[in-house]
Amino acid sequence: VAGAGDVYVAPFGTTLPTTVDAALDGNFFKLGYCTEDGLQLSQTPNVEEFMAWQSRHPVRRELTSLEVGFTFGLEQWNEQTLQTALGGGVVQEYSAGKYRYTPIEDTDQLDEVSIVAEWQDGTKDYRLVIPKGQATESVEIQLTRTALAILPVTIKALGQSGGAAYSIYTNDPSFEAGS
Repeated sequence: VAGAGDVYVAPFGTTLPTTVDAALDGNFFKLGYCTEDGLQLSQTPNVEEFMAWQSRHPVRRELTSLEVGFTFGLEQWNEQTLQTALGGGVVQEYSAGKYRYTPIEDTDQLDEVSIVAEWQDGTKDYRLVIPKGQATESVEIQLTRTALAILPVTIKALGQSGGAAYSIYTNDPSFEAGS
């Protein structure tokens, strides 16, 4: 049970944690309250199946791609949460105490970010690290009188030479080899 936790974002290239309890680099920003739905990690393999004349079943399968996504809803609105949900953009103070958000322009690319999510299950700690990702899904924000305006976030991992799309660190003894 992931009773509580936090999600952090930093620009891609920020030094990543390599243990469950290492201090986060100062460039990581805590995104604040998430909806009680928590976090969803998805891993979707795309597999090509090869058939043979002699078999009704595939005789070989080849992994052609692997999509990794991380989804959550943010209950707080600020410069970082808006930029994380919408894939970038700029927040500027246009007058004393008044701000304007401008989304990415036609010639801009989506921001590349690093994401760290941490949660606890009793005395067991977990840390999910996505070294490089981008916000790639549509964002629909419902503004009503009777509900929170949630910023939906989906970060999809990007591949990088010589590295995994994500890592999970834990001190959970159930992960010990042979347990």
